[in-house]
Amino acid sequence: MTAFVIGQMQIHTRDWMEEYFSKIPEVVALHRGQFLVRGGDPESLEGDNTLPDAAFIIEFPNRDFAKDFWKSKEF
Repeated sequence: MTAFVIGQMQIHTRDWMEEYFSKIPEVVALHRGQFLVRGGDPESLEGDNTLPDAAFIIEFPNRDFAKDFWKSKEF
């Protein structure tokens, strides 16, 4: 059964971002994942929410692949 990793990020410093974000798609693909949503500047359409700086949804073939990705040292 398909599994998803859904995340939000608060970015405090940006000095690491370019290098990290250039490598992460390869790590996701290595674990048979694919980004469904990836980006910054989220917008709330309703309610008084504290928004993250960035959000993502990654799809994996099953929970084992998602967990292996999450626990990988590369991630």
